[in-house]
Amino acid sequence: MADKGIAIPTQIVHGRIKLVEKEEQLAKIIMLALADGDSTNPFAPDYGINHPVFALADEVTRSLIKRAIENHFARLEAKSRARLERVVFRGSLGSSGDIPSGLTSPGGDFEVLVHYTSLESGVDSTLTKTFRLGG
Repeated sequence: MADKGIAIPTQIVHGRIKLVEKEEQLAKIIMLALADGDSTNPFAPDYGINHPVFALADEVTRSLIKRAIENHFARLEAKSRARLERVVFRGSLGSSGDIPSGLTSPGGDFEVLVHYTSLESGVDSTLTKTFRLGG
């Protein structure tokens, strides 16, 4: 029987707490960490990705987002949960960087692909988060 964890968000099914496979639980934990930091918890300010709504999709914003992802995965790796393999940005920065033009929406939206390995099962996974910047 595979290891299971509590569903996020917590759900009750037939009077019992819903359990999910560890891989699904880990993916949801990572997606929560990638969520906007608009309602940042003052007791845990290093969770979530804070970015101003009117930020530009530039190298500075990319590096801040990448650093927040790396910090989160450092905590997950310390707990033997997951290891970050790479972070890939898809979108347009004009003429700079390795991002091809034409993949961005108006306002500077871009996607971040997070490639990681579960240290519990060895499964490689990719999650995608879209950031809407530039107002």
